[in-house]
Amino acid sequence: MSIAHVSRALQELRESELVDLLVSEDRKKGRVYDITEKGVDIWETIERKNMA
Repeated sequence: MSIAHVSRALQELRESELVDLLVSEDRKKGRVYDITEKGVDIWETIERKNMA
């Protein structure tokens, strides 16, 4: 998977409030993300329904 695809996916996850960016918005390389509570809830639903 290309970096562009990963970046786009992370941006979509941020817009959906499923992950948070933990470093400055100005930082372009080495960004660190964390899953939000909403993201955890959705992931647990996916696992519970054997969708992953």
